[in-house]
Amino acid sequence: MDDYLRNTLFVEDLLEFLFDEVGIPWKAKEGVHGFKHELGKSPFDPVIARAVDKLSDVFGKELKNSYCILLGKGIKDKAAFSKYALMEAGECFAQGYTHENFLSYCVQVLGVSGIHYYSYTSDILDSASQVVALVLFSHQMTGEFYRLGGWSGLTEVARKIDDSIPYIADIDDE
Repeated sequence: MDDYLRNTLFVEDLLEFLFDEVGIPWKAKEGVHGFKHELGKSPFDPVIARAVDKLSDVFGKELKNSYCILLGKGIKDKAAFSKYALMEAGECFAQGYTHENFLSYCVQVLGVSGIHYYSYTSDILDSASQVVALVLFSHQMTGEFYRLGGWSGLTEVARKIDDSIPYIADIDDE
């Protein structure tokens, strides 16, 4: 269970970092930060957030389309969104776990729920963070996450993505 709680801490730190980058304070309503002293250091690394942020920029149009589709299907509460996020995991990891797929999954689920955060309440975002932590936990339990280097492997893949994609603002400045 420690892995799941540390994953939750990781996702909460990821979201907090991403929202802080745009000047929006965010804390999970039902988060695990109150237990941080028992959980130890978060596996979060800012390079992972930068990779997720850059991928979100690249796939911004697709995220908006997904959001519109979900609204059209009436998905406006955390239970319905959680079900969607779990179904999305099945599609995203149909060929097995890779760190690249996990980062893409974060972009899809956290990106779409981030749009929900602005439109409704953070309940959907809190739920999304818990589902992402659970999905990662399932890949830790099968060993797939660790066979690819665990947290250091994820950080290295994120670093490669971060190095290969410029921020859109940097492109606009040129």
